[in-house]
Amino acid sequence: MRRRKSPLGSIIVMVVVIAVGFMFFGNVGYKLTTQKTFEGTVENCEKLNPGQIISGKDMNDKIFSFSLSVDVGEEFVTFSSEDRQFATVNKGDKIRFKVFKYPPWDFTKGGTHYGGRLLKKFK
Repeated sequence: MRRRKSPLGSIIVMVVVIAVGFMFFGNVGYKLTTQKTFEGTVENCEKLNPGQIISGKDMNDKIFSFSLSVDVGEEFVTFSSEDRQFATVNKGDKIRFKVFKYPPWDFTKGGTHYGGRLLKKFK
């Protein structure tokens, strides 16, 4: 007489595979689903002062760091960016840009925007 295997082992393996998949692909999926495009007027564009840079391997990227505040009508959207195109942006310029939201499980930054990409600068 054959003895049946318990399905508990298979269920545990499936749960582990799903959990690892969520942890590995969770950030990528969240980033793709929460990107948002805005159009508005630049209220403030702060460029990082080169004297504030702490030398290290990421020094080249940090030279082109920007912090922006854009009036999009009903709200101000603030975000950080390392897109070098923002070097051409000044207060009062009308721009179209894309930003990503930090995931809610990043407790210190959850709900705020990062990774701004300049899509278009209007005359």
